[in-house]
Amino acid sequence: MRMSVSADDKISQDVPDYFGPGHDEAESLFTPQLDSSCCNEPILSFMLCGVGDARHLFKTISDYHRMRKSSSQKVHFTILDHKPAVLARVLVFFSLMKEAGGPAADSHGSSTSLLALAYIFCTQLLPPSVAATFYDTARRLRSKLQN
Repeated sequence: MRMSVSADDKISQDVPDYFGPGHDEAESLFTPQLDSSCCNEPILSFMLCGVGDARHLFKTISDYHRMRKSSSQKVHFTILDHKPAVLARVLVFFSLMKEAGGPAADSHGSSTSLLALAYIFCTQLLPPSVAATFYDTARRLRSKLQN
């Protein structure tokens, strides 16, 4: 897949991609058995191949946080997918989550980020305001990655 940016900064690609949310239930890779076997390890690493819509990644992060709130253990996630658009969407998810829950977030900014997250995760069509939030986030990420 090749991506390009035109003069008016719209992103175009030569392979149309849309990957909706999967239909199976999200499963955490962080299980009680793993918790008991790695509790003394300084770093816990996960690899998710074919991350898709990232439900399993988000569930794993949520379960780890719920089970190990006060842990000093570091956690490392490696996510892989053969479609660049999938990885880009996961980066946008994390960026929007950080904006919604970060210390600099105001109620309007948090609401806008959360609304964008819901639309991007669940639908194929975005209202203009959500599309603007998505493209602004993608532009900021692209700038950070290029520098």
